[in-house]
Amino acid sequence: MTTRYPGATWLGQTKNNSGPFKPDQPKFLVMHYTAGGDGRASADFLFRPHSPASSAHFVVDRDGSVYQISDLKLITWHAGKSAWRGLTFLNRYSIGIEFANFGYLRKTQDPTRWLIGATEYRSTYRDLPDVFTDDVVVSAHKNGGAEMGWEPYPAAQIRSGVALTAWILGQCPGIREIVGHDDIAPKRKSDPGPAFPMQTFMSVLHPNSEGSQSPDDIDEGASPPAVNTEYIVNADKLNCRGGPGTNFELLDWGPLHRRTSVRLLHEKGDWSFIEFRDPDPAVRGWVFSSYLTPA
Repeated sequence: MTTRYPGATWLGQTKNNSGPFKPDQPKFLVMHYTAGGDGRASADFLFRPHSPASSAHFVVDRDGSVYQISDLKLITWHAGKSAWRGLTFLNRYSIGIEFANFGYLRKTQDPTRWLIGATEYRSTYRDLPDVFTDDVVVSAHKNGGAEMGWEPYPAAQIRSGVALTAWILGQCPGIREIVGHDDIAPKRKSDPGPAFPMQTFMSVLHPNSEGSQSPDDIDEGASPPAVNTEYIVNADKLNCRGGPGTNFELLDWGPLHRRTSVRLLHEKGDWSFIEFRDPDPAVRGWVFSSYLTPA
């Protein structure tokens, strides 16, 4: 019987697989970005035959929709040439999740406008209105290289990904680590990149750690947080605004930098109203929720 995620649209079993895992596998969960636009289109692409061949188990779209194209018991082709913890070719040892995201972006003369960096194995830059925002994460990659822009992951997508991750861990109790494609193939891959809140997903793997967060704690409503209120900024630069949206003014006491501690007061949609207590008196403002991780 096929193991299907209840929250996913099942697209069928892709033929881009290498058969069943060995009985003691998988051991890892690998996070990717699609380097593309529409998540359904990426899932369809990964499902059908193509060259160079690739696939994954799941694709999570920007709006939180999930597409499943493989049974968890089968090896998909998402990792390629890779190595981790003394193992090579991690397809044989891991589940793969693709997040719809363009990845790296290129600056233009307009500081609020960015160009897409790579789509479906092509490195041609093109314009895209959807990333006309100064909330793009500007950072050098942890594996090196120049400072670049990175498309933000919407809060709805992260919430959905966290719920999917929790389900996968329940189905595959042997998984002991969550890694990025850029961890297992650092010389050739940059996904999921600096904009991805990896620590949020790690807290699902280690639910008893201090400040961990369950999928149910990530709420779209404008209500006080249920348990944890202490958060850490996980972006190199996080803009602070006068309201919950990019149309509101930037606050002059921002931006906040990576590892800055803040207190979450409440949420509204993809935005969080936070208090920064380093100044005296403390200041408050709105930030994009994906760039906060439980402390």
